[in-house]
Amino acid sequence: SPRRFMALSNPGLASLLTRELGEGWLHHLDDLRGLERLADDRAFRAEWREIKHLNKVCLAHMVAERTGVAPDARALFDIQVKRIHEYK
Repeated sequence: SPRRFMALSNPGLASLLTRELGEGWLHHLDDLRGLERLADDRAFRAEWREIKHLNKVCLAHMVAERTGVAPDARALFDIQVKRIHEYK
């Protein structure tokens, strides 16, 4: 499921969600509605933004290592990923 994929690919955000919502969000999409009560919580939003920024810093380092181009982690990243099928 997309929720389990996020748990594996974004452990920082998954940890924040689990701390705030419990582990049920991994199996039940409706549990993510619990985020609505946190919309006005400054501390939660700040932690969410920090996690996003740290992920962008990691991505910027990876891009720099692999391509020699060092993007600014404060910039907007527009990334498209497409599966490559065996028959193509």
